[in-house]
Amino acid sequence: MSLAHPPIPEHLRPHVWAKSMYAYPAFPNLPVHSIAEFLFSAINIATQTPFRWDFIDTPTPGSLLFVWMSPQTYASPPTDGYQYLDPETPLHLAVGDKVLSTMTS
Repeated sequence: MSLAHPPIPEHLRPHVWAKSMYAYPAFPNLPVHSIAEFLFSAINIATQTPFRWDFIDTPTPGSLLFVWMSPQTYASPPTDGYQYLDPETPLHLAVGDKVLSTMTS
């Protein structure tokens, strides 16, 4: 019996994410330093928690998702419930000796 998953059909590839099965608690409002701590711990989570191909459709407010994106998909990410938001601009915030880069509208 094979444990390999079947390939993702070509027509679904632009819509699925490699989403971590790690369950973050819901946070209605997070300070920047808390977000940075989540990102700094991401490498540990990625090595201990599996990822699965899944859809994301308008996450509930306060939810956190950990997804993996290849450099090729970063410029054109899969579809999600926020696909048609206003144009975004980069925002860079100093967090300790690191810089957190995000997008804001």
